[in-house]
Amino acid sequence: LSSVLLSATAGDSPANSSGAPDTQIPDPGLAEEGSPKDLPPASNATWEVGRWSECSTTCGLGAVWRPVRCSSGREDDCAPAGRPQPARRCHLRPCATWHAGNWSKCSRSCGGGSSVRDVQCVDRDLRPLRPFHCQAGPTPPPARQPCGAQPCLSWYTSSWRECSEACGGGQQQRLVTCPEPGLCEEALRPNSMRPCNTQPCTQWAVGPWGQCSAPCGGGVQRRLVRCVNTHTGLPEEDGEQCSHEAWPENSRPCGTQDCELTEPPRKCPAPHSTGEMGDPQTVALQHC
Repeated sequence: LSSVLLSATAGDSPANSSGAPDTQIPDPGLAEEGSPKDLPPASNATWEVGRWSECSTTCGLGAVWRPVRCSSGREDDCAPAGRPQPARRCHLRPCATWHAGNWSKCSRSCGGGSSVRDVQCVDRDLRPLRPFHCQAGPTPPPARQPCGAQPCLSWYTSSWRECSEACGGGQQQRLVTCPEPGLCEEALRPNSMRPCNTQPCTQWAVGPWGQCSAPCGGGVQRRLVRCVNTHTGLPEEDGEQCSHEAWPENSRPCGTQDCELTEPPRKCPAPHSTGEMGDPQTVALQHC
């Protein structure tokens, strides 16, 4: 600054005898005295700040800046401890976006169904946020879509196979197939297995008929009837275990023919005599 000022002063000075302007060399002492570096500190200098800038980011965590200067133009004139911060953090809404998961399996393999997926508002680290954080962005992706629109075919079933057990509960199987894989509705798939022969492994066992209680005129014959386990051969205490079979009779009538009537033999009276004049006569009784 002093050199400029000095140059301007030399230009304004009168000309010398030769007609040329006097050439003056700047005084080193004057130049040092005018240097801002050596000026005494201003006692009334204060810090001045400008307006904050906009946040460095549009979402999440960013920073803002502002100019900070000393009113005297020299940083050393203002107290360092009172210097305002030229920058600070700015917290904006989270950097949110819509995140869609994988589509689920179609609710129906044919005949028209739907598939769904999870759609959430998340931040940069995929942490869930409330939906309103994503409202300023694009429209959320669909969470449901149609699927399985092709017509359904009918299931084919074979006849049932023989039961795996004769009693006590077994299984029967049959073949169930779709004419075209994926074109039969799974919800209507017939069973390929069912229980069979669920009755207990028991049956009625009968003994021989006993003697008739009467030879004629109506009698009764009886026999022993018991419920027996067919696996062990032992009788069951509860006859209800054989309720799946008809109960055989344990008695029947016998000797139903009429009894013949027979008279007991009659005794003939002893011969006696009758007559006159004391002549005995023997009389033979007939039908004796």
